[in-house]
Amino acid sequence: MISKTALLERSCAIPERGSVLLFGARQTGKTTLLRDRLPEGALVIDLLRRDEWLRYLRQPDALRGDVRAHLAAGREALVFIDEVQKSPTCSTPCTVSSKRPAHASG
Repeated sequence: MISKTALLERSCAIPERGSVLLFGARQTGKTTLLRDRLPEGALVIDLLRRDEWLRYLRQPDALRGDVRAHLAAGREALVFIDEVQKSPTCSTPCTVSSKRPAHASG
């Protein structure tokens, strides 16, 4: 039997760089496909989690701060926002420098 992810891989090419907006009917495996392909250390924000959704709704600039902190910690420079349509403040363009801050030595 062929897995759901294997079927999706055949019909969906996800670029290694840039942005991707994946949309489609509910319960078709969009989140499963992306989570299976995320590198370890990617920043994952799930707006189905009520606490996360409320935080970004109340503090629209928190997304930028979270991404900057994630990069400053030297983690994977990839952000996955699941259910982004639930928060208009998260779906507006957000520019964050991809340059990692230099670590002070000594």
